[in-house]
Amino acid sequence: MTTAESLLHGPRGRRLVFGFVCASAEVNPAAGATRSDLMEAFRDAASRFDPRHGRPDAPDTTPSPGSQNVDAAVSHLLDLMRGVALVPVDEASALNALNWSIRSRRGARPTDGEDALLGEPRVREALEGAARALAGSAAVSWWDAPVDRTTQWELDWETGEPLEAPEGTCRERLDVWREILEQAEATARVERPADPRAPWGGLWWSTPTARLHISTREVGEHGPLGLAYLDEDLGGQRASATPLGIPAAAAVYEVRCGEDWAALCRAFPIDITHEMRHEWFRATGRNGVWVIPDWSRVAERFGGVHVSVGAYLEAAGTVIDVGADRASMISGWNPDETFWFHDEVAPNGPHRMWLASSQGAGTTWLPVSA
Repeated sequence: MTTAESLLHGPRGRRLVFGFVCASAEVNPAAGATRSDLMEAFRDAASRFDPRHGRPDAPDTTPSPGSQNVDAAVSHLLDLMRGVALVPVDEASALNALNWSIRSRRGARPTDGEDALLGEPRVREALEGAARALAGSAAVSWWDAPVDRTTQWELDWETGEPLEAPEGTCRERLDVWREILEQAEATARVERPADPRAPWGGLWWSTPTARLHISTREVGEHGPLGLAYLDEDLGGQRASATPLGIPAAAAVYEVRCGEDWAALCRAFPIDITHEMRHEWFRATGRNGVWVIPDWSRVAERFGGVHVSVGAYLEAAGTVIDVGADRASMISGWNPDETFWFHDEVAPNGPHRMWLASSQGAGTTWLPVSA
């Protein structure tokens, strides 16, 4: 269940709540607390937090949140935030805040000044009222809902044309995915330095990178959720949305919180420590054993995995304790996204074209008339 506490638990949720405060400032500008003033104060305070704030590899010269210049900047931001009158939470304002959260934070990147600032105790406390307003609204009740089997849409961003059917079965493609990942892990174990601070790259996503059907639900006139709220901004001005038919036999594992993800990792673990070590250390500061779900084994039990909006906001980008000194991350997933492992999941209707229209600071997707 999405609560104020869960929204403030992870970096994506905190960004969503602050985005809602900024949107409210735009609608209800108070003296000295316009959206522009709020964002200026936010960026100024964030710039005073070292990108490695709170990380074990931060140098001794990293400014402390208690230092005078940081304290003054944070206090100024808090004064402006307290002057904002929150707008009512409706579908549009909630989705706009979600959009802002996702597009302002991508991938498994090092904690930046903005994330460090929003995790500062005084700032988190100042966000509590907005978090309660969001969590208590009927407009976000579906954020914890299971996958909507009646309206699932898959998007193609590259060509704007209908999707082609992938070759082979889902199980065959996932077996190949596992083989590639195991080889990458074996190579990384031998070739990559053990020091997590070493300037080395690697994989950072915990999605199955087999060619599978991936979809999100439709949200009224806004269209498929994936249009405007994808985790990665793939660019481009048009997209093709194809409806998917979901068979009743396709059992779906629901990730509604971080613990649901941890349980999946415990049941079907695959060790990716050496492949992920450097990227995930830079993102979290944790040096230890990393696991993700072995999707080839998950597919033996389930026809798909769905990460709810609530789970994404609470847990994406955070260290998820799996037990036995192991941890994992929800990385590379998008909110309300389902990866399908069932071969009978397939297009079941004509595709629809959508065009991007820039409006103010955001982007609106408009359907193209037939």
